[in-house]
Amino acid sequence: MADSETYVRQREGDWYVADTGVPVYAIIAMWQQGYSPEEIQISFPAISQIEAYETILYYLKHRREMDAYFRASDARFQQLKAETEARNPEFYAEMRARIAAFRAVEQQRSAAS
Repeated sequence: MADSETYVRQREGDWYVADTGVPVYAIIAMWQQGYSPEEIQISFPAISQIEAYETILYYLKHRREMDAYFRASDARFQQLKAETEARNPEFYAEMRARIAAFRAVEQQRSAAS
């Protein structure tokens, strides 16, 4: 019988569910937000229900290692985001303004409903 080690694989420096392109991080983030393995599988049709369960099991067995990996990934993302925004601050300021305006309109619409 296969175990959770069969369902989680590291490729090119990232962790994925089996041979899919679904990152383990995405599965665990949803699970930590309260989604069930069944709901997670619906969100990621490329994985089976067993793969959703086994990915969570793998995470639980390797929590310290995986959490360290996730923290390092988050730090890399934040660094890249800051570098990207620093190269074109006007663009990002305009996008934030547009998003804020869109949200304000949506909030007014839902308040009027």
